[in-house]
Amino acid sequence: MGCGWTVPNTDFSRVTAIEVINGNLVEGPGSGILLWQEQLNKGFRLKGIAGSDNHDADLPPDARSAVGRPTTVIYSPELSEHAILNAIRAGHVFIDVEGTKDRIIEFQAKTQANTAGMGDSISAPAEQQIHFTVRLVALKGAYPEIIQDGQSTTLLDKSASGKSDETREFDYASDGKRHWLRVNVRSGNGSLQMVGNPIYLNF
Repeated sequence: MGCGWTVPNTDFSRVTAIEVINGNLVEGPGSGILLWQEQLNKGFRLKGIAGSDNHDADLPPDARSAVGRPTTVIYSPELSEHAILNAIRAGHVFIDVEGTKDRIIEFQAKTQANTAGMGDSISAPAEQQIHFTVRLVALKGAYPEIIQDGQSTTLLDKSASGKSDETREFDYASDGKRHWLRVNVRSGNGSLQMVGNPIYLNF
């Protein structure tokens, strides 16, 4: 199970963030994504982060270290320990599975009254429209996938991005109930490249 969490009866109300990807355990039995999404569906607003390590100190000079693959990318107002930890607690975070230096995803929801980004909540009564935008930077050839309550949806076109900086949009009609939505980005062959944290609806 790699670094999968298996302790029974964990009180997730006391947990701020959970490592959902470690090293190359991206999807499948060793990944923490399913556990994370199960807890999100139970109402726990756990922040998804990534971890990496390297068990080989004698890498050849031309080899790339596993450290930083994957990378937890944080939207922080400044480079201080306090600000970075607060940004993680707020869920203003996404995961770059391959640990690149230039890939970015932005995910935003808007109503007439409010705006929310990854990690934030937004309220909308039944039948109110919520406008979502997804921005992909340095992800040409990849496509976005919207996850709602743990399930892949057809809310957004899954065609490959043709630009190095592309924004896609969709409208979502609230049913007045609690949901969460987040974005994945996948390569042309379907492999997971980016993992976004949720926007919470009516939490």
